[in-house]
Amino acid sequence: MKKFLITILICICPIAYANERTDNGFSKKFTQKFKNCDVYIENASFNMAGTVFHDSKQILGKNGNTCEYIQITGTSNGMLTVSCSFNESTTNELYNALLIKPDHYSGINKTEEIWQKVMQNPKNCKYNRSEYYDKGYTVDPKYLPIFN
Repeated sequence: MKKFLITILICICPIAYANERTDNGFSKKFTQKFKNCDVYIENASFNMAGTVFHDSKQILGKNGNTCEYIQITGTSNGMLTVSCSFNESTTNELYNALLIKPDHYSGINKTEEIWQKVMQNPKNCKYNRSEYYDKGYTVDPKYLPIFN
């Protein structure tokens, strides 16, 4: 399940900005800002199989020797927040991954593979998932049945 959510975060979310993206799925501006861990926020919304996803990739800048990064993906059913602290070597590894061109013939996207591996490492990232019932989800009254 965790790998599926990471795949959505890294692979699927970039589809919303297809006109701004490089072949590996990240925008050029995100790549430029990530290189030096400059503060930057990139938001997207997209529809996948009838579910609307809202995605926010946030480079928060440097905190000492680490690059702070948060990615939030949410639907009407809840939200997944991934908070990461990347040391200098990991930041460089991820930046270099952003420069890799995918192999269109094999369908392999090495950038996605490298980002998934790093984000799945609990030393780098922490996950927080909130379900709709945790957030006090309310139903729009127009969907409630009318009893006369």
